[in-house]
Amino acid sequence: MPSDAFPAYLIGKDLEVKRGLFHRKKLIFEEKEVRGEIEKVLMPSFFNSHAHLMDSVVADPPKMNLEDMVGPGGYKFKVLVSASKAALVRASREAIRYALSRGTTGLADFREMGLKGIEILKAADEFGAVVAFARPKNIEEAEKLCREGYIKGFGMSSTRDHDHVFLEELRELAKKKNLLF
Repeated sequence: MPSDAFPAYLIGKDLEVKRGLFHRKKLIFEEKEVRGEIEKVLMPSFFNSHAHLMDSVVADPPKMNLEDMVGPGGYKFKVLVSASKAALVRASREAIRYALSRGTTGLADFREMGLKGIEILKAADEFGAVVAFARPKNIEEAEKLCREGYIKGFGMSSTRDHDHVFLEELRELAKKKNLLF
């Protein structure tokens, strides 16, 4: 066995289990029969494809219906607007660290609060683990977000929550800037 290799099980994309050697220097797995006990398992990491990291600042909310909790102008948004920037950065950073400590290596965050929300998220993302989708208030803010370069696209909530002309303008901007929408 090469000195840079160790025996391992590999869990593939369809969750099939393969037995073989992992070569550290080449970062490749070679499927082959190996002797002895295997102590390592290699598997794909997790990616959280829909997070709202700043929501962790909303601890123990009162019981209410979903619309009153997360609808436009609901409880969640009131808490987010009233929280300090430091509290929002801290809550987001803790949520990112928690996810990373449990095997998640990336998160797609749908960031409310426009440019301010993206700036807070950027400050919290000390590991570069977040793929940010902004929710701008208007097309001018969307253009400014594009210039900042941190976002990967726009992740708007329900179309019923936004003016359709604005959504069309946003879609065109995303297409022009090669961003996701």
